[in-house]
Amino acid sequence: MTGLGAVVEQDRVQHFGDAQQALDAVDQGTVLCDLSHWGLLPFAGDEVKSFLNGQLSSDVLQLADDQNQYSCHSTPKGRMLGNFLLWQQDGRVVLQVSPDLKEALQKRLSMYILRAKVKLTPWEEAPVMLGLAGPGAAALLHTTLAAPALAEHGTWSHDGVTLLRSRGERYQLLCSVAQAMALWPQLAAGATPAGADAWLLGEIRAGIPWITAATQDAFVAQMVNLELLGGVSFRKGCYTGQEIIARTQHLGKVKQRLFRVAFEVPAQAGDALYSPDLNGQASGTLLNVVQTAHGHFEALAVLRLGSMEHGMHLQAMDGPAIRVLDLPYPLE
Repeated sequence: MTGLGAVVEQDRVQHFGDAQQALDAVDQGTVLCDLSHWGLLPFAGDEVKSFLNGQLSSDVLQLADDQNQYSCHSTPKGRMLGNFLLWQQDGRVVLQVSPDLKEALQKRLSMYILRAKVKLTPWEEAPVMLGLAGPGAAALLHTTLAAPALAEHGTWSHDGVTLLRSRGERYQLLCSVAQAMALWPQLAAGATPAGADAWLLGEIRAGIPWITAATQDAFVAQMVNLELLGGVSFRKGCYTGQEIIARTQHLGKVKQRLFRVAFEVPAQAGDALYSPDLNGQASGTLLNVVQTAHGHFEALAVLRLGSMEHGMHLQAMDGPAIRVLDLPYPLE
């Protein structure tokens, strides 16, 4: 999108000339984001669903053409190595993953293929991925693409365009470069062009976690609320890490949960949080962090439930206090 005035840093679009306006739009309206920096792992083959079903936490066998689902891949000890949004497109099952984990997870999943009739099948021309979020998103997509109303986790494909709705009014659109260049001005007429941080802020406010290199191999799926987002099946057959994930669920021993938090100083994914009750041991970890429109910071953090009543501080026992904010779904 560089020809449309995008400012690109570290291989991702940061903003389109006014970062503050873009972040303001997350609060006040509809945003249009370039998401092509995200990692995509497209697998295909006669046994692709059964193969992925044996590696991922969701029930991939139940993934229909008109649906998408969250999932994760874990170690045998149940620790998440990455999480995904999955959908079907062009005869493939596509896994969307944090870009800094794409190569490692591609290599790891490929190691498990063995004799299965499955292979990684990249597109000849990688699709452009756009994000549209906010109260006007659905109407704008209907006007521009004649897209039908989608339920949460609905998927629709037509004329080379694939549209995904995740949670709330959050949509992702995949298409060719030529289609993206044609669609962008039409969508931008009803939405504020924005960058990667604006999209991440929306994900944080939707309570959607993303494992990155800084937090890999640190959490069981329930610690990041993945089962509350439909990303864990407790009815399907075996998959890597299932024993620990199932035991955690059935014994009710989830001692850490994902929360939305706010604070006033810069921080990054992987930074520790501390509370007075643990004598210097960390009682939480930041998962995803972004600066908001007002110079404050919002994040998703995994917090130890028993420590929350004592108050938590960033990076040190005497560090800045954090505030716990509401999530858009209950913690069951």
